Amino acid sequence: MEQQQKGSGYKIDNIFLVESTFSRQPHISFNEGGFDNQISIENEVSDEEVSESKFTVSMTLEFKAVQNEEIAFQIRIKMVGLFEKAGDAVLSEEAFKKVNAPAIIYPFIREHVSSLTLKAGIGTVLLPSVNFKI
Repeated sequence: MEQQQKGSGYKIDNIFLVESTFSRQPHISFNEGGFDNQISIENEVSDEEVSESKFTVSMTLEFKAVQNEEIAFQIRIKMVGLFEKAGDAVLSEEAFKKVNAPAIIYPFIREHVSSLTLKAGIGTVLLPSVNFKI
């Protein structure tokens, strides 16, 4: 059985926020029942490589909380991960970009959402876990 070379695989160089928008109604009623949450997540794999071994993957989340057919609050967040391929990785680059990279970026988005909603006086909103698949 072949052993993977030490230091081979994929490395995270940076994960950064490139867009964050938030809006809410001034008077959200927490006594009128829950919110109907609408979540969409989009991953974008860049065709352009940063360098021969570096590439980016971006993730955009749109979240709307609807109450009584009105948007109570909404969030749009886009984060980008900068990754580097080092050596001969066991996982193909395509699979990493579609599954592992989003799985690495998503917790940063979850944290940003919970922080934003807490600061907005809504309470902490915890996004559900997501299992990224090919």
